[in-house]
Amino acid sequence: MNYCVFQRLYVCFDACKKSFQYCRRFIGLDGCFLKTLQGGQLLTAVGRDPNDQILPIVYAVVEAETKDSWVWFLRHLSDDLGPHNLAKCTFMSDQQKGLLPTFEEVIPGVDNRFCVRHLYSNFRKKFLGLELKNKLWRCAKAIHWQSWEKEMKSLRGLNDEAFRHLNGIPPRFWSRSRFTFLSKCDSLVNNMSESFNAVLIEAREKSIVTMLEDIKVYMMTR
Repeated sequence: MNYCVFQRLYVCFDACKKSFQYCRRFIGLDGCFLKTLQGGQLLTAVGRDPNDQILPIVYAVVEAETKDSWVWFLRHLSDDLGPHNLAKCTFMSDQQKGLLPTFEEVIPGVDNRFCVRHLYSNFRKKFLGLELKNKLWRCAKAIHWQSWEKEMKSLRGLNDEAFRHLNGIPPRFWSRSRFTFLSKCDSLVNNMSESFNAVLIEAREKSIVTMLEDIKVYMMTR
């Protein structure tokens, strides 16, 4: 006997797809757990509208956050927004598992950034102290490569291991001094996605169908 088993679902409303045409080419990607017995994760792509407010573009329910599920998600996103448009975008993420190789497979060479807040949460597991924290953020906020090198040199004077840890992450992912101008956005954190996920906290505790209905109503209201 054959059984039908739910695995994934992808949702993109036409109004959201059309609205993105008038937004900056900047997309935040994130994944969050569903708080049900069945488990699973909710993947989201969020933009920033001309009023600097969040624009949920697409979302999907998947069994787990893996390279395979991200490839599936980004291929659908590419079909909806157009591969030529997606190639001009800048993506912001929290260094999710399997996401970087996914970019190379689906959108080779696309510009992407790491959320500095998430980068710092990993940094402080090894390097504690307010001075090191402030120095990391000064490196991230540096707007010229010479300023970045000056701040990194200062960091090396404080803690050589912290310098080598941070220097091992290409600055194009996390420092304004290396950001491109295409997205017209110099954001260092993925607040857009986190704000959207925060709105869905209660919905994520419900069954799949009810959760999707709640998200649909929220999107329609916006």
